[in-house]
Amino acid sequence: MVSMVPLEKFCGMGIGLDLGSGKLVFGEGVKKVEPDLRTWAQMKDLFAGGPRGREKLPEWLYAMYREVCNEGDFERIANAGLRFDLTLFPSLSINGEYNKTYGHFHPKVKGSELTYPEVYEVVYGQGHFLLQNDENVLLIEAGQGDKILIPPNYGHVTINPGKGILLIANWIERNFRSEYGEYRERKGAMYFETEKGWEKNPNYENAPEMRKIKVKDIPEFGLFKGRPMYETGMENLGKLDFLKNPGKYLEVFDGYLKLKKLG
Repeated sequence: MVSMVPLEKFCGMGIGLDLGSGKLVFGEGVKKVEPDLRTWAQMKDLFAGGPRGREKLPEWLYAMYREVCNEGDFERIANAGLRFDLTLFPSLSINGEYNKTYGHFHPKVKGSELTYPEVYEVVYGQGHFLLQNDENVLLIEAGQGDKILIPPNYGHVTINPGKGILLIANWIERNFRSEYGEYRERKGAMYFETEKGWEKNPNYENAPEMRKIKVKDIPEFGLFKGRPMYETGMENLGKLDFLKNPGKYLEVFDGYLKLKKLG
């Protein structure tokens, strides 16, 4: 039985996933990172079933590995004002709801009404990305190698709906702090994904209907299925300028949302 899954082909650096321990293993030449753990105590009010069922859950629900990179790349990434992270989710059912992130918005870029965007990649497993604002709720269902763009002015939650581990990567502007207030106050996102299907969060009075959009390559940003975005990013960090200056790329963001609508 295979316990160690090599991920270099999918994430662009020498990292493996130990299926036995559910942890990442960093190979030679990769910056060693200790994860920040999101605990049940921090998340207990954010699930459809509320804080019951604690005795059946582990202490942490997902692990955030920040500033991951090949050792020789750290200074170049930092000088570009960027950060590359990995987030690992075990498969859990929490009172019938699938495991997920806390959920957050990003702050506005200085001098702009646009918030910072972000881009994700599924490195291993299957992930659902739920984006929301006052006008739209968007669901993106993604598999290994898919790239997921979080446009400006959307909050987002990532969900592990599968029976195995989910590992995702992200590129992001390195200095801003995420804003958790709406998700904390409303006790989760506008919708909960449960084993029985989607449920509306009653703490949102006027939640828009959910729509699906398809994953798609974004060549303007150097994002292609089958090529690790760490690899393409390091080839040309200038392609990631949209993460810092979203106002210059409004047509690309608009096309990403419009061209992939279903229904």
